[in-house]
Amino acid sequence: MTPASRTQAEQQRLDALRRYGILDTEPEQAFDDLVQLATHICDVPMAYISFLDQDREWLKAKVGLPESQWPRSRSLCAHPIRHQPTAIVTNTLSDHRYSNHPLVIGSPFIRFYACLPLLTEEGHMVGSLGLLAQHPRHLTAKQEQALTALARQIPDQLELRQRTRQLTQSALGLHQAEAMHERLMLALGYGTEGIALLTKEGRFTFVNAAFASMHGYRPIDLIGQSWTKLYTPEWITKLETHFFPILKKQGQWHGDLVGQTQFGQAIWTETSLGILPERHHDEQWLIWTASNITPQKSALEEITETRARLQTVLDAATEIGIIATDPQGLITLFNFGAERMLGYRCEEVIGQCSLTHFHLPAEIDSRGRQLSERFG
Repeated sequence: MTPASRTQAEQQRLDALRRYGILDTEPEQAFDDLVQLATHICDVPMAYISFLDQDREWLKAKVGLPESQWPRSRSLCAHPIRHQPTAIVTNTLSDHRYSNHPLVIGSPFIRFYACLPLLTEEGHMVGSLGLLAQHPRHLTAKQEQALTALARQIPDQLELRQRTRQLTQSALGLHQAEAMHERLMLALGYGTEGIALLTKEGRFTFVNAAFASMHGYRPIDLIGQSWTKLYTPEWITKLETHFFPILKKQGQWHGDLVGQTQFGQAIWTETSLGILPERHHDEQWLIWTASNITPQKSALEEITETRARLQTVLDAATEIGIIATDPQGLITLFNFGAERMLGYRCEEVIGQCSLTHFHLPAEIDSRGRQLSERFG
């Protein structure tokens, strides 16, 4: 293996280790039990489960050892890590790989050492199950077999731990999302603007008090009902024929609609329709917001009718010229009588000319100025 490929392999191994999120975590009973079981199987005083980080060996679980980590340069598994074998050293003083190791020639004076690699499904050695004794010893075939089976359980425990953590995070995320949704629904419920949510079939799944009350209902009266309950056949046809195609094409629509209350009264609403993103559940497919603008519409209609009646009166006064201006002196009213007297058409002067534009008789001009000073 070239230096470059060794570097790449080591990086992949470290990536695999860090995906488990095991480093520097608190003790866990499952790993402690496995270490205790290993000491009983081999009748040794010291054992550990370790994970080999970039520059240290960190012990997740241990028996008979004071340290929780040591530099990677002092790691006994530095030799096995290169080829991922199981190493069982009956006498470290007789093995040139370990005879000068600090843990052999110094405290705790290791003489027996067994290292079983912890392998991921991809074959990366992320750590080891180690057993230590201060006297040389041999393991029986059954002990080696049991240790091998035990070592296989540790990566499985890592996978189980990771999946449990992911499920916990997913459950937490779901809980937070549900809490956020509940708060949002509460906020929408008390909003002053009418808000409703509909299914793809056009049935209400959520209606706030403002939306329901402007149509003369309670929210519970509309849940599960079709939106058509709030409109006459004429306006249902308009929505389905003209407005909904725009909504489906553009994802939104805004305009004024005429609905009806529970008692059949007409109600004008300024309405916005918006298709929710696909990630939302089908039961929340469309958001429908509405504001009651019936008073404003009624006021505008009244103003329009008043203007029409006034215009009719003014147009009937063919023998009297009537001209009105705004505070800036621009003409805002020019009736038929004024057209006959002055020879201009209404559309020529309204908003364009002031009284000074015309050569009015002195008496009329003076009277106009007096009125302007009095009422202007």
